This record gives sequence, C-alpha cells and structure tokens, in this order.
Amino acid sequence: MHHRYLSARIPVLAGHDAESARRIVKRFEQHEDAVAFSLVLEHVPANLAAAVTEAIDIPTIGIGTGPDCDGQVLVVDELIGLSEGTAPFSKAFGDVRGEMADAIDGYVDAVEGDEFPAEEHSHYEDGLDDIPLVTGWTELRFRHALNEPKFRCEHPRAPAGCERFGSRDARGVSRHCGKSLISRLQSEHEAF
Repeated sequence: MHHRYLSARIPVLAGHDAESARRIVKRFEQHEDAVAFSLVLEHVPANLAAAVTEAIDIPTIGIGTGPDCDGQVLVVDELIGLSEGTAPFSKAFGDVRGEMADAIDGYVDAVEGDEFPAEEHSHYEDGLDDIPLVTGWTELRFRHALNEPKFRCEHPRAPAGCERFGSRDARGVSRHCGKSLISRLQSEHEAF
C-alpha cells in the first residue's frame, strides 16, 4: 500500500518504519470496516504483510510481500518468463521468451534454407493447373507445382547466382527480384 502520491500520481511505498506500518494497519482495518472483501498488498515488507494478515479477518493477496498472506499473485508475463526482466520479488517459472525466440529463429532458418514450406505443408486441388488465373502469369503461379526452371533475377543489385525471388541468396533484394520477374513475365505476355 502506498502512503502518498508524488505530484505525478506516482505511489510512494510506505511501511518501512513503525509509525508508517501502524498507519497502514489502521487503514486496512478501515477498509475491512467499509466491507472490503479482500486486500491486495503489493511490495510491502513481509513482516508488515504478516501483521496485516493477522490483524484483519478478510483475505490478503500478496505480490512481493512474502509468504504470510492468504493468497499470492504474480504478473503472468513475469511468471511464464515472457518479460525480459522481472520485479525483484518475482520469479520466472518458465522461459516462454526464450522458447518463442527459438521457434522464430527455427522458422526463419527453415524458410531461408528452403526447408519450409515443403510438399507436406502444401495442398493442391485437381483441375486447377490448367486454369489461367491471370492470362500470361500462369507461369509465375504454377512454377513450383510444374517444377519448371526458374528465371534468373536481372536486378542490378542482385547477388551473383540469384535465380528466383525470395531465395536465401537474394535475401534483402527479394522485392526487386520479384519485380524483375513480374516485369519479364509482363513483357513476354505483351510480345504474344
């Protein structure tokens, strides 16, 4: 419980001396008399939290107040290890942040290594291979399904050997490679 607010409404912790602790216990008793159904104690000294819990008949819920409150609560981001840092009284019971980073790194590596998506991650519908969705651009849409040779990227900043847009070798210029391919397809279509 805070004792007062600074001008910016920032709470100042109290209960770090005997007089402040007595005021806090008195205030909690007033809350109980006003029909409060429970109290949350956050980051108060553990011995004060124990005294408050003993002095009142309603449940106390502690966050950073030691083991003597009637219940405990933690911020879920800190509890599961999602936050980069935690409050000094908190504890991470997992490493979700690390697991998420590992999963994202694995995904990026699989895409850049042409391991994902693979055939088992794709589905095809019978009868769609012969339908020109956009006249002249069928080659772009169905190149993978038909296993046709890839165009070589003609963008001036493309790395040597860049054969298709989105390849690992073309990372960083993939938009340009894609634009180059689309321009080539459009010009070939106009030539018909």
